[in-house]
Amino acid sequence: MVIPEQEGQISTYETLYLNDIAQNQPRDVPCNWQLWKRTEPVTQRLLSIKVNLDCVDQGWGNLKGAVDLKLCRGPVDMTCVNVNEWNQQGSGKGSHVVHRDIVAHAEHVRKTVTLRLDASSPFMANFMPGDYFELHYKVGGGGGHQLFVQNASLTFELAEV
Repeated sequence: MVIPEQEGQISTYETLYLNDIAQNQPRDVPCNWQLWKRTEPVTQRLLSIKVNLDCVDQGWGNLKGAVDLKLCRGPVDMTCVNVNEWNQQGSGKGSHVVHRDIVAHAEHVRKTVTLRLDASSPFMANFMPGDYFELHYKVGGGGGHQLFVQNASLTFELAEV
């Protein structure tokens, strides 16, 4: 899809559709962040990012479920792709995080979240061609927590060269 952004500027949009999440958190398992999606490096000039998703937790109790987005740079340690190696603060091994933001906190009622990051956001201010993005999620600790995320997508607005 090619859409004129402003006079003399053409943008293209690349959208990644993510798998749904339906996770239960067993008792006595740490409430760590889990890798959901790691993008390929973005080599074009990035104009904006948009994250869309629907999320809800177990419907009662404490609110602990969340989704975050990380801007990463440098080599990737592929040994932790499917390993729960991110602590509650969102740091861990596997990538070099330049910037991180919470995209959504799951609530007891399903909600649709749209987050658009443009030139004024720290993500865009810190972005360099070759960087990549990661989405992580956490369910919650202490037992009984659930997280359901559906209809999730990550859209990059890229400047045409």
